[in-house]
Amino acid sequence: MEEKGSCRIIASPGYGEVEEKNSRFLSEALFVDSEEAARGELTRVRKQYYDARHHCSAWIIGPGGENARSGDDGEPAGTAGRPILEVIRGAGVTNAMVVVTRYFGGTLLGTGGLVRAYTAAAREALEHAAIRELCLCEMLEVSADYAEYEKIRRYFAQNGLAPVQTDYTDRVSLRIPVRIRELEKTEREIISLTAGKCRLSRKGQEYYPVGGAALSQA
Repeated sequence: MEEKGSCRIIASPGYGEVEEKNSRFLSEALFVDSEEAARGELTRVRKQYYDARHHCSAWIIGPGGENARSGDDGEPAGTAGRPILEVIRGAGVTNAMVVVTRYFGGTLLGTGGLVRAYTAAAREALEHAAIRELCLCEMLEVSADYAEYEKIRRYFAQNGLAPVQTDYTDRVSLRIPVRIRELEKTEREIISLTAGKCRLSRKGQEYYPVGGAALSQA
């Protein structure tokens, strides 16, 4: 986590492969936003690599990483799922899942060898994944006369703020995510800019990536 009110997610999947004493460990790191989605991805991987012996996994879900699960899928307890989970935690990402598929090579690796192999495979997948930071934002609604709209639009552009919705009726209404730490300052500046001629209302907190859609309601 980069700052209070922020988190990191996987923006695009990463893949890895590790070989240890003829056993192959194929890994995949991907974004999931619910336990149901994580179980669905695990089912997909099982079908894709139906002839593999083990499909070990771990995931962390929620802006604060409050939902964490891991599974050894037949490997000795604590040698697969837990090491994968620790790699995800170490990467500082949430809403993230790593699945490591093992094709057995005929040689037993022992508990230490399994931990090292699953750790290395999970780390390689995450190293090849694209990571994006999300920040906790307040969805601010700004309603203004058309005469004030151009001032507000320029202010947004100059401050790197991008409306996610604009409605044109008898007034212009814009919804824009603003970082929590910048919210009061932004509100003061908009009110000053329009000499109090606009209406501001807070519509709730959401996690937003830069230039992306909301992750979840806070």
